[in-house]
Amino acid sequence: IGDKHTAYITGELYNDNLDPVLIQNLVSVIFAPDGRPISSGSDGILSHYLDPGEKAPFRISVNETPSWIDETVNYKLFIDAITTPPEQYYDLVLSEPRGFFDQEGVFHLTGDITYNGDIPININLTVGIYGDNEVVIDAASTNSHILILYPGDTVAYDIDSWGIMNDQEFLSNLPSRYSVQWESVPINP
Repeated sequence: IGDKHTAYITGELYNDNLDPVLIQNLVSVIFAPDGRPISSGSDGILSHYLDPGEKAPFRISVNETPSWIDETVNYKLFIDAITTPPEQYYDLVLSEPRGFFDQEGVFHLTGDITYNGDIPININLTVGIYGDNEVVIDAASTNSHILILYPGDTVAYDIDSWGIMNDQEFLSNLPSRYSVQWESVPINP
């Protein structure tokens, strides 16, 4: 539960199928102690395409939660996914991500992407922050700022649209690792 009383539900999706899957929707429902559904959130931050055996972090933000909700609240996740043909591979090289808090207490995850392909592409990054025992602390993406890459480009990214990472300053020393994943599509001429 964040400082603004938004519930953040984080975790990892795992594709245990033999085929790639396309996540069409992810919904979380929060339940009162008596079992009544009281709040829900959908989609949020996630990678929509997962190869067989691939894991990806997600975050769902549930706003307008009652003031009595705490970290022990019951919730369920509902996922709608379909198998899909494999996506085209694009030659992308990502630098090691760097995380830091700025002077206003906003967490940034930064890095560089080099594209070695031969056609222009759009990419969306989904990044995860992991704590001890590989628990997902938070996830964010570049959904609102799709990156356009041309052959030979190296571009920087700076992700700061977090949930709990920007709500509670005590988390500044918890990340043990970061993950950066991408989804890409060619740009139509």
